[in-house]
Amino acid sequence: MPEGAKATQRRKIISVANTLRDDYHNGRATIEIIDDFSSDEDIALFFEALGSGSKDDLVEAESTAQIMIHILR
Repeated sequence: MPEGAKATQRRKIISVANTLRDDYHNGRATIEIIDDFSSDEDIALFFEALGSGSKDDLVEAESTAQIMIHILR
């Protein structure tokens, strides 16, 4: 993985989330970013909003951080 790929990936994911928010939710959604630095409580709230799942269900990425974006209405 090239140096800086994590930051580039993160920016692209946030860009996609912003586009979804703006195009499909008229800019009224809140974007929540869950990553390696998120608290267990934030991660639990993320999966609660999804309706199922847990941190233990995630497949570990080989060389990039797991970044999950949840768009709240």
